[in-house]
Amino acid sequence: MSINIKTSDRIDTSADNRHVRKRGRPALNGPDKHTDRREDIVQASSFLFFQNGYAGTTLRRVAKTANVNVALIHYYFGSKQGLYQEILCCAFSETIASLRGYQRGAPVLLHLVHLMTATLLDQPALARTFLFPNGPPEALAEVANIKRRLRLHLSAALQSMQRTNHLCSTLDADLFTSTFLDLCWEPIRRHLEEDAEGSPNNLSLVQRQITQNTRLLEAATRPNQG
Repeated sequence: MSINIKTSDRIDTSADNRHVRKRGRPALNGPDKHTDRREDIVQASSFLFFQNGYAGTTLRRVAKTANVNVALIHYYFGSKQGLYQEILCCAFSETIASLRGYQRGAPVLLHLVHLMTATLLDQPALARTFLFPNGPPEALAEVANIKRRLRLHLSAALQSMQRTNHLCSTLDADLFTSTFLDLCWEPIRRHLEEDAEGSPNNLSLVQRQITQNTRLLEAATRPNQG
């Protein structure tokens, strides 16, 4: 029996593009008037937000690092929260794009696990921001929003596997998605906690643990062959 997403939980594909604002170009003077500095701002703010946190990052500091004026940041992103939303969306854009592609195919669980962990393993500062969110309510809301989007797309990919008989069809979709995310993110969370205490785990050990847990999950969720 295939499990469908409830209407209220269906993925709003427009949400995946809502951080893409009307580009346009500000009326600049001088030789840079045709230069789009948007990506410079995103790169500078990504480093500062992930290293210093939301509260510890100011638009003035971002502007100085990106060598732009604060007005240009407001032009592109509207506010500090809008900029924070943008960098989180950019950080996980490839993950979400791949998950959407998997909804039309049949990935194996190990591929999905790699997809949900690779970005966090490669970028510890991002992983800390994502797994240990802190700051004012608007910052927590943006982290919660990107987690929700990842969860919805992952759930859709897992249900596609159920429909194509690559995963046990009797699994509860919501419960299995939660279990899957715990399998992916909890070893990384523990690694970061131990690293903060001065006794870091070897990262390869974390990867082996995730792989081993995935193998156990694969064995427990194989579709019935009879």
